[in-house]
Formats: sequence, C-alpha cells, structure tokens
Amino acid sequence: MVREKFAFFALLLVAVCLSGCALFTNFAQADGVTFAPPSWLHGTWSDSVGVNTFTITSDNLVLEVRAGSTRDTIDYQKTMAKFSTQEASSTAYIVRTNGVSVQSVLTFTKIDDKSLDYSVTQNGKLIGPLRLTKH
Repeated sequence: MVREKFAFFALLLVAVCLSGCALFTNFAQADGVTFAPPSWLHGTWSDSVGVNTFTITSDNLVLEVRAGSTRDTIDYQKTMAKFSTQEASSTAYIVRTNGVSVQSVLTFTKIDDKSLDYSVTQNGKLIGPLRLTKH
C-alpha cells in the first residue's frame, strides 16, 4: 500500500511537471537564467521506497521517478526554467511554475542535514509532504 501511495504521488508529480516571506530571496526566471537551489539542498535525495529521486546541483533540479518498470526523468532547467520563479532561505526552497493550464509549487523544507520534506501544490491542492533522505 505504501509503494502504491508513493507511485501515485510520483505519477501525479510527473503529470504536474509535464503539463505545463521576508527571509526568502526571490529569483525571476528568464531565458538564460538558471535555477539556484541553496547549497544545503545540493546532492541526491530520495524517498524511502526509491520511487522519487532528486539530484540537485547549484543550477538545476533533476527528478527521476520509478513506478514499476516505468522510469521518467524531468530536467527542470531544460523544461521549466522560463516558466518558474524561486524562493530560497536557509530552511526552505520553493519553485513556482506557471504553465498554460497548471500552476504548481514545489516546496523543499529542511528537517536536518540528511532529511527534508517535499510537497507539491497543484492548482491550489496540496500533495505531500513526502520525506526525502540524502544519499
């Protein structure tokens, strides 16, 4: 049951991504501008069953979703940068994506150096949080 829940969350996340506060620093995206995740978020993060894995660098987020025999990869810099804005702090990183029919918000909230909570809000509906651990 837990694996099915993670698979549902993962597939919903892929659908969201493909369809188009004073402590925060805001970044407006434009052509040629990259993502800028904070350094505490850099690395490889995954859920407890290995369905969702993020690889996060100084200028990109790449999500790999494994659901059964299906494996999908979303490179946010290549597919979402020009439709997105970011907010970063010492404990949170938020990416807002405004597609044609879907508005989504990805939120990474630091728990400690090895764990974080990840959630997605799609058109106002919250999905998550999902605990991710660093490898």
